[in-house]
Amino acid sequence: MPEGEFQNFEVRRQLELEQRIAEFGGRADTRHSFLLGTEKDKNGDVIPADVTWVRFVDREEEPVIEGKLYVPKQNAKQEVVIINPGLPGDGIGLLEERYVPEMIKNGYSVFSSRHNGIYVDASSQDKYIHCPEKKLWAGNNDEECIGEPFCFERASREVFTAIKALEEQFQKIHFVGHSGGVLNIMRSLGHLSGERKDLTEKIGNLVSLSGVVGEYDVNLMRDILQQFQEKKLMNVIPDLEENLRQFEEAMLALKDIDWSQFPHFSTMFITPTKLLGGTPDEYVSPDSIQHFADFMMGQGCERVRVVDYSNRKVKAGDESHDFKNLSAGITMRWITGESVESINELAKKRMS
Repeated sequence: MPEGEFQNFEVRRQLELEQRIAEFGGRADTRHSFLLGTEKDKNGDVIPADVTWVRFVDREEEPVIEGKLYVPKQNAKQEVVIINPGLPGDGIGLLEERYVPEMIKNGYSVFSSRHNGIYVDASSQDKYIHCPEKKLWAGNNDEECIGEPFCFERASREVFTAIKALEEQFQKIHFVGHSGGVLNIMRSLGHLSGERKDLTEKIGNLVSLSGVVGEYDVNLMRDILQQFQEKKLMNVIPDLEENLRQFEEAMLALKDIDWSQFPHFSTMFITPTKLLGGTPDEYVSPDSIQHFADFMMGQGCERVRVVDYSNRKVKAGDESHDFKNLSAGITMRWITGESVESINELAKKRMS
């Protein structure tokens, strides 16, 4: 391409980027955002969506959050799904492959997020960022990791940053979270309920995949954080005990939240168990999830369901916790409200 044409091409791309993120006002960082090419589903078909790598920021100095923003090219609803992976984030590729095509087909925009502290330099593993264009950008701009080093206090507000960026463009915000990503989502909703009560009306449906929401072994979390450091999986704050203190504080804070104040919020907790000979979760106790669901229902939240997932296809070397064989259907029925409506009908029958 001649130099003049290349320059014009770059100008057009920059203008298109600015148009895409202008609707977010000052909450999208232009320097750290860029257009992405078309993506394909697992069958090789093009996903009909405009895709942008975007960094959301907050005027009040909240932590940044970055990821892929997918917007349907046609029949887009005024609803968005925030996907928040577990830690350190190597499941993001699977989550995008499973859910993004179905969500776009149903008219939902998707923000597929990455955590602060994820390494994006040349030596980092692709599965944690799942975006070669981001790694190329990072290399050209001497960026080692996304945002600041990971800590649970910062992580507890990442999704809140995304919500505040997205809320003006969308009438409803839904969530899919995995493992520690669910803790991040629910802690962010706690911050929202205390600081932006006006947004509680916009919070919709959550699907939790082995969410860390109940009792959890702190020593296990200590081992996990140490592995992040030793294997350079994630840039974490050096004070391990402080990070663990923040983790315990985040877990306790979930029961300080009045979940009934979210009028449209519903939650499906999916957890692998021994049901029908399945392989139970290796990290999250199904009992801890049931106890937390009972706590929410005790507050008057009727749209809560715990699903025992019988994972009988775990291959050698894989973990049940990663949900590699879960179909998109059960999640989509909850996000779209189809399953929620059936719960509402059952509740009405019990009351009649």
